[in-house]
Amino acid sequence: MEAVEQVVRALVVALMNSLLYFSGHRRVREATETAVRALDTYFQDQPILHLGIRENLLIFEGRPLYDLSIYAHRLIRAIRDQGAWGIRFERGVTAEEVRRLVEVLLRPSAGSAAPKPTAQGEPVAPEAGAEDATGRQQAPGGSAPPKAETVNDQLRQEGITRVALETQPLVERGVVGPTAAESAARAMGGEEVSRSLYTTALGVLQDLMVELRQQTKPSFRDANAVAQGIAEALDSQRTPLIALTAIKDYDEYTFNHSINVCIYLTALARELTTDPREILRIAQAGLLHDVGKILIADEILYKPGSLSDAEWQVMRQHPLVGAKILVEAEGVDELAVNVAFGHHLHYDRKGYPQVAGDITIDPITELVNVIDVYEAVTAKRPYKQPFPPERVTKLLLEGSGTFFDPICVEAFVRSFGVYPPGTRVLLANGCRAEVLSVNPNRPFDPVVRLTHDPEGQPVEGVEVVNTASEEPADTERTTGPGEAGEKRRPHAVLRSLP
Repeated sequence: MEAVEQVVRALVVALMNSLLYFSGHRRVREATETAVRALDTYFQDQPILHLGIRENLLIFEGRPLYDLSIYAHRLIRAIRDQGAWGIRFERGVTAEEVRRLVEVLLRPSAGSAAPKPTAQGEPVAPEAGAEDATGRQQAPGGSAPPKAETVNDQLRQEGITRVALETQPLVERGVVGPTAAESAARAMGGEEVSRSLYTTALGVLQDLMVELRQQTKPSFRDANAVAQGIAEALDSQRTPLIALTAIKDYDEYTFNHSINVCIYLTALARELTTDPREILRIAQAGLLHDVGKILIADEILYKPGSLSDAEWQVMRQHPLVGAKILVEAEGVDELAVNVAFGHHLHYDRKGYPQVAGDITIDPITELVNVIDVYEAVTAKRPYKQPFPPERVTKLLLEGSGTFFDPICVEAFVRSFGVYPPGTRVLLANGCRAEVLSVNPNRPFDPVVRLTHDPEGQPVEGVEVVNTASEEPADTERTTGPGEAGEKRRPHAVLRSLP
């Protein structure tokens, strides 16, 4: 499975860099070579890799890949735009063949509108057949639209035979083993709305990056619409939307980080004010706080090791760059400019960029300072492993009064607890669970859904437990170094799980 994930991630990187630069660019070549190395690993056991799509999800061996599908939303859309049901790789495929596939996926539809998804998310091309009752074109006999077959014919004419678009739907075995974020969202409802909004936000930020790097005057209208969508969705979909922030395995351009910061910030803003205009301003500021990083060189932004002093000087310019971008943009609120400029200054003003004298920073910028650090260090990056949330909470508390505004730290921990929704945790009685919601006055004791019993067997049905309930301390806490014999309530949370 790890090789399959590496293939998908490399394809997404190649796709994005083909959009930013051109299909023969160095970063595209590097990504296709990475994909082929991962494919070679996979082909040690299997001769063919089939990746299908259904309802905006990647399907592998009949199983939906939930978190990976959010990361790969642009790849999924590109496959659907070619009227296909997925892609197929055969043993011996070369980096050049993969590069040509990426090039084909970005090719606009020739002479016809791009295929539209059905209500079930399946690709249907306008030229495929007669209209149904809704006016949507249907593929004859359930086959894929002719467009995908035509693309494959063109690839074969070029001698490319070991990579192709899937022209038939793959057999799906049903939903097996959803992730923590998926389970939390399903348990509380609103899964599809939240997932759709999240992937839309990713697409908007990616388009904004393309415009900025191509030195095109960007429009922030779509970004504003996304901010408004997140603000409105948190009215009725708070838990499922926050649960998606548990997706910490970032796309290469860290757009997940900006979206997650926006979700955390806006959810907290809704507890501080009921003014919809103020909430929208705050949501926009959270979404755009790191916009300056878009113009930082990739070699610095994604360097796997430590940055040199010179590279750090460049990196520390991103708040200034971001503020300048937003000042010159139309339709961007002043609060977003302030947050972009000041979110790394720290509470003691010893952060960056350097400022003369003691300047006043608005509370929202101080709050973003807290959320930005929490979200970043709990995420997996190419150059680091994620910190568990309990360790990051300790970091925030230790930095309270120096790095972080104490009031903002308290507000964040009270609102999201030590274990935010979507976090997988181990309980004192040996059960595993997923966090559904937070007890505001008991940050270490969330409401959870049990997923596995002490023997590691999946729990049937939905069993929700409030870990803050006062039960007799008759269970010994034996997990973890130096903790044997310590009494804990049976459902007390011991620690988070990877």
